[in-house]
Amino acid sequence: MPLHSFRSITLSSNTETADYFLLHLLYDNKVELDYAKTSFLKYDLLTKEKVEIDNKPVLFSDYKDFRNKQKELVTTTDFFYESERYFYKTEYDIFWGHAYSIFVNEKVKNELEVSNLKGLSISEFKKYEVDFSSI
Repeated sequence: MPLHSFRSITLSSNTETADYFLLHLLYDNKVELDYAKTSFLKYDLLTKEKVEIDNKPVLFSDYKDFRNKQKELVTTTDFFYESERYFYKTEYDIFWGHAYSIFVNEKVKNELEVSNLKGLSISEFKKYEVDFSSI
């Protein structure tokens, strides 16, 4: 797993109180990208759809270059950079996805399904491809 921590939390309603542990992944998953292989396209901030006109793939030199240009694009236009295929340098069993999603591999998924955890929702993610072949 990437850098992480577990936080002890207590959840309560009008009738019940329960103790849990919260998994906090302490990094941005784009830090681990192989930027020489991962190309990005522009997407519309409102529709989240790929820009169809004159949208050429963009490569970034590293994470810092990506963050700087992403910030510049978002603050000066109605677009953002996204990729359809992410190449990672490190293979993790669990890592951050997008929009507060946590990605898990098949091994972890199977373990979670047999663990009988309450409130767990696992769905297949097909928005883009994750590739660990850079390893």
